[in-house]
Amino acid sequence: MGWTLGAALALPGCAPRGEALHGTIATRPPERRAAFDPRVVRPRPGSPTGEVRAHLDAGDVDAALALAIEALSGATPEEAGRLEWLIADAYKRKGLWRKGLGHLDALAKMDHPLARWARLRWARSLENVEPRIAAREAARLTDRWAGRWRARVTEARAWLYAGEPSVAVPKLRALVAETPSRYGAATAGMPLAEQLASTGDPHREEEALAIYRRVASRAPATEVGKRAESLAKALLDSLPPARQEALAKPSAEDRLASAELAYRAMRYGDALDAFADLSSDEDVAPDLRCRAQWMQGRTLIRARERERGAALLVDVAARCRDEDTVAWARYGAARALEDSGRRAEARAQYLAIERTTPHHRLADDARLRRALLLGRDGQTAQMIALLDSLPRDYPDGDMREEALFRLAWLARSRYELEAALRYLDRAIALDAPPTHEDLLGRARYWRARTLAELGEDARANAAYADVIAHAPLSYYAQRASERLERRAPPMARQVRATQARAGDGAAAAAGAAGATGAGGATPLTFAWRSAFDAPGFTRAIELLRVGALQRARKELDDLEQRFPDQGLVWVTAAVLSEAGDAAGAARLIGRRLDGYRREAPVGRARALWALAYPRLFSAELNDAAERAGVPLALVQAVAREESGFEPAAVSPAGARGLMQVMRPTGREVARRIGVPVRPGFLLDPATNARIGAQYLRTVADRFGDDFALAPAAYNAGGTPVARWVRAHRGEPLDVLVEDIPYAETRHYTRRVLQTWGIYHWLATGTLPQLPKALPRLD
Repeated sequence: MGWTLGAALALPGCAPRGEALHGTIATRPPERRAAFDPRVVRPRPGSPTGEVRAHLDAGDVDAALALAIEALSGATPEEAGRLEWLIADAYKRKGLWRKGLGHLDALAKMDHPLARWARLRWARSLENVEPRIAAREAARLTDRWAGRWRARVTEARAWLYAGEPSVAVPKLRALVAETPSRYGAATAGMPLAEQLASTGDPHREEEALAIYRRVASRAPATEVGKRAESLAKALLDSLPPARQEALAKPSAEDRLASAELAYRAMRYGDALDAFADLSSDEDVAPDLRCRAQWMQGRTLIRARERERGAALLVDVAARCRDEDTVAWARYGAARALEDSGRRAEARAQYLAIERTTPHHRLADDARLRRALLLGRDGQTAQMIALLDSLPRDYPDGDMREEALFRLAWLARSRYELEAALRYLDRAIALDAPPTHEDLLGRARYWRARTLAELGEDARANAAYADVIAHAPLSYYAQRASERLERRAPPMARQVRATQARAGDGAAAAAGAAGATGAGGATPLTFAWRSAFDAPGFTRAIELLRVGALQRARKELDDLEQRFPDQGLVWVTAAVLSEAGDAAGAARLIGRRLDGYRREAPVGRARALWALAYPRLFSAELNDAAERAGVPLALVQAVAREESGFEPAAVSPAGARGLMQVMRPTGREVARRIGVPVRPGFLLDPATNARIGAQYLRTVADRFGDDFALAPAAYNAGGTPVARWVRAHRGEPLDVLVEDIPYAETRHYTRRVLQTWGIYHWLATGTLPQLPKALPRLD
């Protein structure tokens, strides 16, 4: 009997029994209805694998190597395979990769889940040393599995190094051709191009030049991109003058890719030059010229040349035929015209979107913005008519709820509370998914607020309870909880008690079968599913046990393609978190899952919330919060929402680190609190956290120690927030938040306040107490 998942899933203290060292592993097949425990990715406490991993993680490679070699002789087969892998890792870290080859070879010959990856690592290491052997071994691994692509690349490159270009070149060409055009395909493309360039054949030289340029244009700031650029220039310079002239320009696709990278990097001058060059080149295909002109207009707008950008985008929309380009060009022009105060021209562009591209996904957005502009120009009746008709005219549009909410908000501002209630009821009836997570429960919340203002206390309390039941820790549910607690404390307690008894729907949908309470006493487990029987899942678990996160992700991604099961995404997140990548697990959940937001973080569902909202960099954030006198949960919230707990994050605008601090702000705050300013100081988690927390303290102090306004000020600055507070004198926080004029700041504020409440709840079982009224500013 070969390896089964029973070995991989053995719980701590329940090691499977093996027959002999490096032999066949005899384990009983797992019970089909057994639960899967993500903790199995952790090495067993006190096991050789665990001890070796601990030394490697601490950077003590010599101790890890000595321990692994000593433990190998008496290890069970499953443990021996892990140790062979870790020994190879240790030798690689010491720069002695050749010494690790024997251990990879030994593992490759075992009946072990890591054997395939070991064989692939072994083959890759031999590409330049024993290329024929490497090619043959890699060829054995080109069937359907997570390592197939890497195996194909290794085989093709090895044949090239073995002096067999007739075998290698077709394989490398196939790999380059299969790579999506947005990527440079450097892994296969660079050796292919170098081979083609060496032949002296004109056609092959041109092919090599095209590959070099593809790599250079898709990865200009990387070492391989710079090398490709240098080799392309050298190859071009080596050609006869006539051919140099004919091949002087890269392809339009490469030029466009390079220009778009410059745009995303905020190098607007370079981007504008490149887009203008493409736009004026008559040899470029019309569709690419249109895209280049569209991007040129967008770049002008980003570079604060709104009028020029808008004019160019209007021209693009008039001349181009692609519906998507036309719609986006008109929409970009309209937004720029709107920001420039040319509202009538903006309305004309929004109307043109509806008329010329009525089935495009921007058509309802255009209707919404045209209506709002009419309202700003005093044409309220026309605005109301357009917003009211939007849900009917665009039954599949994502702006339906927004249109009805805007009508309700207008009605509330005019004290037409019954009308507001009707609009909110219509919005709720749509049951449309929110366009942003911070909008979950918005119409329900303001329905409750409106009922309360109408004096319908019983209906208002029931409506607040409905908001909480709908999405218990959403921004709006947190505000509803505050109000219900003040209005009807027994009812508020009853709502939470009911959720505690019935808060396991998301966990059930995920296949979660366990629970994690406040102390994490009971583990999160998952009901058995067919994907767990796949060899790739067993390989993923073993890869995580030896710390091979990237390879494990490949296996798990491959499984998701084979088994379209949303519950498997939760499994992936859980095992990644247990393996030490809690930030990656949270990002995965943020991209792929949202059903858990409708469940209270109690019982089994609590464990899912904890995966989505991990408490990372605890020492650094705790220290920063304590020094600055800022609520820890707020500091955690800002770190999660700003960087996703990525300490090396750098935004296109230049914000850096855990809490995304801009360098001027960082230097000023650092000097004030006595933190040394050194190169890269904002990428140090502890330093960044201290500066970010202190800045939160500073902006809160400006508003009378009101941390509820800190997120808005952190995003937009203190001066605009002070202006908004003065304009909303006497009104509650929730009204000000809805009226924040900057969409980015409005969404950010709700999201951070929501996340603050979530972290506070997960830590204490209660929500933070926010001020009931806005501060009075002199």
